[in-house]
Amino acid sequence: AMNIVRGTFERMESVLEATLVEGQKKGELDGALDPKAVASMLLAILIGISVLAKVDSPAARGKRIALAVAALLG
Repeated sequence: AMNIVRGTFERMESVLEATLVEGQKKGELDGALDPKAVASMLLAILIGISVLAKVDSPAARGKRIALAVAALLG
């Protein structure tokens, strides 16, 4: 079961990384960003948000998280 989860996370991270690379090529994202590192961070945030949503889903927290991610990628 863990191999399935690990594989799923690796595929999600790869898709995020490819999307970030494309954004850099189009000039939409800072070329100095490390796409692999940012993809790992985004995956961790997405997983964290999904866990938080199962426990508690305050809109304010989601908005704070979205604003912080936007500022980091800004």
